[in-house]
Amino acid sequence: MKARKTAKIAAVTATAFLLICTIIGGYAHIIPPSVWALPQLICLSLPALSVLTLVVGIVWLIGRRYVMAELCAAALIIIIPALMVVFPVSFPKKPAPEAPTLSLLTYNVHNCMDIDDSKRGASRTLDYVINSNADVICLQELYSLAEALRHHGATIQQVRAITDIYPYTVEPYNGDIDVCIRSKYPLTKIAAKAEPALAYFMFEAVRVEKPGHPVTVVNVHLTSYGLSDSERNVFADQTGFESVKQSAGLFAGTIYGKLKHAFENRARAAKLLAEFLDTLDGDIIVCGDFNDVPASYAYNTITKEGYHDAFCEASIAPTFTFNAHHLYFHIDQILYKGHLRPYDIKRGDLRASDHFPLTAYFELM
Repeated sequence: MKARKTAKIAAVTATAFLLICTIIGGYAHIIPPSVWALPQLICLSLPALSVLTLVVGIVWLIGRRYVMAELCAAALIIIIPALMVVFPVSFPKKPAPEAPTLSLLTYNVHNCMDIDDSKRGASRTLDYVINSNADVICLQELYSLAEALRHHGATIQQVRAITDIYPYTVEPYNGDIDVCIRSKYPLTKIAAKAEPALAYFMFEAVRVEKPGHPVTVVNVHLTSYGLSDSERNVFADQTGFESVKQSAGLFAGTIYGKLKHAFENRARAAKLLAEFLDTLDGDIIVCGDFNDVPASYAYNTITKEGYHDAFCEASIAPTFTFNAHHLYFHIDQILYKGHLRPYDIKRGDLRASDHFPLTAYFELM
């Protein structure tokens, strides 16, 4: 009897902790990291927390513990605004055959280096880009094709293929910006910016001169977390009590401090980006490696300026775009504003970079 009571108390306590975390993660978008950074960290796991809350609620319901089941339901109802961007449900119609369209690929290409060391020869990442057939490609972590050719596995045939398919580009910003836009259509450079003080936050903005339907494209690389591979592996290597204990100590000692600093810097970077976006007009697509998830503070800082999420508008299920170290987060985004309508979005499954590519398809209204 005593054991059963103890188990019930433990279950109720664990459920309460789960619900508190779920609600905090669901409201991370309004909590500045400079005030409290922990909600941003919890927000990264909001999809898992939400599903776990639903499962726990069903278990309580089956056990006829209706109050606990209702509390689980209430927690999910409270965070519906966040859940709508984390778990999209959309069935967009296809455009008419004669309707003008534009496809855009965003891809953090990891300097064209293959994360699978056993893969040799031509860059699998660039092969994907070449075969994507997107109208515009927005690449991150690529300083130049020439550098990729010299140091990172790109071949001269691949470089020629990309320059043939996408002949239009703009000169890099002082040679130290790692975002690159190439297009099948002529480009007009609007602006470029790099902020080393914000962990190399950078963006490049161009006007894609699609005949009759010019579109501004902003390719973004927001502040990274700054963790080493060994620190990232802390989350993946949990093989026993001693491993978990050591990892917990390392997380409390150094990793959380780095994450907090990154969240704060990313919030500043997102504000700078939002201020720049406010100077633009017309049809706009903002894409790239945001290093943050939907429903986060940085994401909300940008979207609240009137931007919509192409993935939410054209998908029926959540996804993840980072694929290394068992950190499966949706951190690559495609946002838009203006007379555009996303009608499809596809995530590639190539594990050559530590990111997956995203390709969005827009009808130009």
